[in-house]
Amino acid sequence: MNDIEIIDNFLDSSEFEELKTKMYSQHMLWSYSNILTKDNFIDIICNDLDNHIMTHLMYDQFCPLSDFFYWMKPIFDSAKMDIKSLVRVKANLYLRTNERIVHGYHTDYPFECKTAIFSLNSNDGLTKFENGQEVESVENRMVIFNGLLKHTGTTCTNQKTRMNINFNYF
Repeated sequence: MNDIEIIDNFLDSSEFEELKTKMYSQHMLWSYSNILTKDNFIDIICNDLDNHIMTHLMYDQFCPLSDFFYWMKPIFDSAKMDIKSLVRVKANLYLRTNERIVHGYHTDYPFECKTAIFSLNSNDGLTKFENGQEVESVENRMVIFNGLLKHTGTTCTNQKTRMNINFNYF
């Protein structure tokens, strides 16, 4: 899988609205983290004050780690991803910054798998690829690509948050 696949309106509107409502609810729990990519630790062009993210690890090492993992059922049920085995599921919450911050290019894992990024809201944030391609954050959009393709996320400037869910799978 060498190409970047973009699927708009990935979930039907009622499934999407239900998932978005849950993810934006007060019940969703977030953990604070500095952004340090495995590939370039601090090779990030931004003010250190903007070098952070809120995350929620739902699934890792063959095991659900959170009850929120079960909210992903409509995505897992979709034949559009053809998931055979999960590696990780992680939600990302970027807080708005005055200028769009581009974080460091990386791969999530050092082996070939598929990576998918599902956008929960539309904003001016991006998923950028080392090959120069950029994909805008559009709600209910799934971006699927070879996990060995270096990519990076950005913050947004026109919404309070940029929220997405990252899937790594076979």
